[in-house]
Amino acid sequence: MKCKKCNAEVNSNFCPHCGTPVLNNASNQKLLGFRSNKTWKKVISILYLSICLIIFFFSIISSKQENISTYDFIIDKFFQIILCFVFISPYIFLSNTNFRDELPFFKKHKFIYSIFGMFIVLFIFTISISIVNSLHSEEYILKISKSSDSISGINKIETSEESETSSSSNYTNSNINGSEKKDDNIKKPNKNTQNYNDSENKLSESNIIDNQTSELLKKMAIEEVESELIFPKKAVFSWYDWTYGCYNNLYYVSSYVNTESIVGTRNDNSFTVIYRLKNNKYKLVYFILDDTIITDKLKKDENQILDTISKETKNYSDEIVLVYGDLGKYGKEISLDGCDYINFHIPQGTYLVRNNSEWCTLYITKNEYFRNADGYMENEIIQTIVFDNKNQTSTITITEGQQIEITINGNLTLIPQN
Repeated sequence: MKCKKCNAEVNSNFCPHCGTPVLNNASNQKLLGFRSNKTWKKVISILYLSICLIIFFFSIISSKQENISTYDFIIDKFFQIILCFVFISPYIFLSNTNFRDELPFFKKHKFIYSIFGMFIVLFIFTISISIVNSLHSEEYILKISKSSDSISGINKIETSEESETSSSSNYTNSNINGSEKKDDNIKKPNKNTQNYNDSENKLSESNIIDNQTSELLKKMAIEEVESELIFPKKAVFSWYDWTYGCYNNLYYVSSYVNTESIVGTRNDNSFTVIYRLKNNKYKLVYFILDDTIITDKLKKDENQILDTISKETKNYSDEIVLVYGDLGKYGKEISLDGCDYINFHIPQGTYLVRNNSEWCTLYITKNEYFRNADGYMENEIIQTIVFDNKNQTSTITITEGQQIEITINGNLTLIPQN
């Protein structure tokens, strides 16, 4: 028998000249578990290989679920195929075949090299699985992530006789039956508005949603709000004050947006957007912007969510957001020494200040200016607070004749303290 590498005559399993393993034809074509010709190893090998083949077969022939798109179904098939190859990889790389003799590490037929080679193979499979999973759509990822906690954990709607009795009393929500305020920075609603009374059932308790879902809801809500604004590019959405929640299959998001009107004035407008999750897709069912109902497609037994949202968001109504360069509700522009500045004149009281940016400095100053010895206008600084971390907080007290000045990059939320 000749060595395949140096063509020298070999009478053993290894070439005496180059050390290359040279196996005879009988041993060169044996599967893992059959090389030693021991019965118990053959039985284990046959059982393991049979299970792998059965799993592979059923993963291939499985049908598509109704709530999964064709794209995600194909991606899922690729994942299952790769997973099957992971399980049968020992037979592919460790069996005595001509294929193994062509692979680095494995062709040496030594234990330590084979183990190192399998680590490399498993690493490649792990990367491949991660790449394939990352190709799934956002809807599919949300469906999988929510199936174990949000959807399966939601309580069913109560339909007891007690709730049926209470349905005779009218349920009124100020957001629905209140008068619609018209503002010249918001387009007039062009969708039908439906009002419902008589709540027949109770909604289950609110469920906390994950960050990925909240980011998706925030993105969709911003698009809805911008579609109703006359100057969407000039809209400034809140950085911090966002409220999220879900009831059964209803997902809601509430916040505030600072908008510019036709005459150039700026106003803070609250909004609430509710989506229904069905067949792995979000559908808009309710949208109110600054007390103007744009869309209302809530079912009769779903109106209680509006009352709950109102309770959860009322705490934000008194908060004040100050953004550098933005007048907002309390900003006043002043010109000093040929430069324009914005000072904020907020109501007197004590506030918890939360920094929403990476860094900024807040100054509490007197609102009276005087000309200094160098001929420049200045005022007296009462207090200086330096924020160098996001979400850092501090407490301030504003009295009569005082104002707030903030530096570039400033974005602060002021929460009144009772």
